[in-house]
Amino acid sequence: MITIEVEGSPAPQGSKSVVMMKGRPVMLEGKSKNGRAAHKAWRTQVHVECATWKGRMGMVEGPLRVRIAFRLERPAVGAFRTFHATKPDLDKLARAVLDSMTSSGIIADDSRIAQLWLAKHYVTDDTVTGCTIQIESLAKEEATARDVLKAESRNTRSRTTNPTKERA
Repeated sequence: MITIEVEGSPAPQGSKSVVMMKGRPVMLEGKSKNGRAAHKAWRTQVHVECATWKGRMGMVEGPLRVRIAFRLERPAVGAFRTFHATKPDLDKLARAVLDSMTSSGIIADDSRIAQLWLAKHYVTDDTVTGCTIQIESLAKEEATARDVLKAESRNTRSRTTNPTKERA
């Protein structure tokens, strides 16, 4: 399992806006200039950290299990809240990280993720904003499960093609 720590301000990906440039509509990430800048900075930070790990470990192959825990600023109002149950949306935060993981080359494509666990919480006194990414290959589990399924399939076929063998 690889654990990657990314420091920075998590920014969502998903909200788009269309603007006219030179008489043509262009789709941009985010609804504001500040939002686009935050998104770009966050994606770049995640990309750099993932690319650093890829340089050391190579691409993580096979079906994958990914866990991402986001650490977000605690608001001045509601300082005693424990769960981060406000914007940004967890799925949009994840989208930015998963796309950056793919662009960094640490994973071939986010479609390879078979299991995804997500969480967002407030920073504590001893943590900073950002996220923790854990990537684990499920290749060994996949091979074991495949062997079990093949064996079960052979047993089922032998019972249906030779029913007297089962009685003996």
